[in-house]
Amino acid sequence: MRVIGGLLVAGIGVAMIFYSSSLTKMFGRRARAENNLWGTMQGIIILGFIIIVIGIMMIFGGQFVQPDPTWLQLK
Repeated sequence: MRVIGGLLVAGIGVAMIFYSSSLTKMFGRRARAENNLWGTMQGIIILGFIIIVIGIMMIFGGQFVQPDPTWLQLK
């Protein structure tokens, strides 16, 4: 199940990167992204890349997505 979910999340990230210009036209330019992220399209591309990384972490069971509660316990 986590493989399918991870592939779905990574696919959403790839689609965001591929259609970044269309998303920019649809939602418009954002002042914060223009000032801090070198433009709205680059901000969407960065967000898409982060979503791809989270999807890959979901596939392989990364600690960011599924934290292990036993790491804090003292032995």
